[in-house]
Amino acid sequence: MNPIFILGAGPSLDAQKRLMPEVGKHTTFGCNRLALWGSLSFMPTYYASNLDTIEEGLNLPNPRCKKRRFLIRPKDKQMPTEHVFQGRWSNVEKVPRMRFLCFKRRTQFVRSGYTMTFIMAQLAIAMRFDTLYFLGCDLRPGPHVFDMHEEERPEDFIETPKLDGWEELRDEAKSRGISLISCTPGGRINEALPYQELEEVLGAVPV
Repeated sequence: MNPIFILGAGPSLDAQKRLMPEVGKHTTFGCNRLALWGSLSFMPTYYASNLDTIEEGLNLPNPRCKKRRFLIRPKDKQMPTEHVFQGRWSNVEKVPRMRFLCFKRRTQFVRSGYTMTFIMAQLAIAMRFDTLYFLGCDLRPGPHVFDMHEEERPEDFIETPKLDGWEELRDEAKSRGISLISCTPGGRINEALPYQELEEVLGAVPV
C-alpha cells in the first residue's frame, strides 16, 4: 500500500483540523492557497499551484513543500515544451488512458484544466500512489477553509463541478488496482467516491 492524502481547501477541513498533525505524518499533497490556513500544521510533501492566478497576483507565488511543486495551466496557454505532464482538459473530453510517468524535476509543469484536486489525483496516480484519500474536496463554489470566517471575501465565480469526470477517473483507477477514497464530510465528491471517516483511516494506515 502506497497512500497519499490529497487536500483541497474546502470548508469541511475546519471540522478535521484537530487531525491535521496526524495527517502530516503521511505523504500529503496541498494546493493553491491552502498554506494560508492557520491550522495547517505541516509542510505538504507535494504542492500544486494555478500558474494563471500566480501571475495575476491572486495565489501564493512560492508555497513551501518537501519534494515537488506542480504548476498548472490550461492547455491553450503558452507553456514550456519540456517536462510537461499532459492531464485531462475537462471532465467530459475523452482522453487516452493515463500514463505512468517518472518525474525528475523539482518543479513540474502540468498542462490541464478542470478542478485542482482532479488534476492532483492524476498526478498522484502517475507518481504510482495506489490509495488516494481526499480531504477538503467539497466541490462546491463558496468559501475556503482559510477564509470561511471572514466577513468579506472575493467573489468566487467557479461553477459547481460535474461529477462524471470523477466517476470515470474512479473506474479507470479501479481497473488498475488503485483506490480513490473520500474523507471529505458532506462533500459532493462523496456522490462519486466511497467515503471513510478520516479518524478511522488514520488509525488504519501505517505511517
